[in-house]
Amino acid sequence: MTELPNGCPEDCCLEETGDLMQRLVRTLNLFERATLTRHGFTFSQCYTMLNIYDAKVVTMNQLSTRMNLDTSTMTRIVNTLQRDGYLQRERNPDDLRVVLIRLTGKGEQAAEELAREVKDFYRRILCQLPAGEVEKVLASVQLLLEAFAKVRPFCC
Repeated sequence: MTELPNGCPEDCCLEETGDLMQRLVRTLNLFERATLTRHGFTFSQCYTMLNIYDAKVVTMNQLSTRMNLDTSTMTRIVNTLQRDGYLQRERNPDDLRVVLIRLTGKGEQAAEELAREVKDFYRRILCQLPAGEVEKVLASVQLLLEAFAKVRPFCC
């Protein structure tokens, strides 16, 4: 059996990892479908609004980077949200080539509700973990994300 650079055997935990990843993704998709999209938004629209809500004001490039989407896809999402009155665009007074994106009052209200529901969901999950294990779980997820970032075959 050959070993990977970190000494891990090639077939180390492959089936378990694949199964857990698929179950995690499926669980998150079910949460998104049940919670986020009932507001009438697509997943991408929800996360676009939440990213803008967190940042307050973003450029299209910043938003594309944060969302891991190409600019043309991000533009379509932003166009729809702007058309529906959730976002507004304005020129950066310091550099007129740059367009700033921010939530409207309607968008702010919708994003606040979405953010509250997302936090409540994760709060309920964290409450199910044994006492003293939250930090370990977060550290493990961070390690997993770093491993994904190093591999990056098709995303992120």
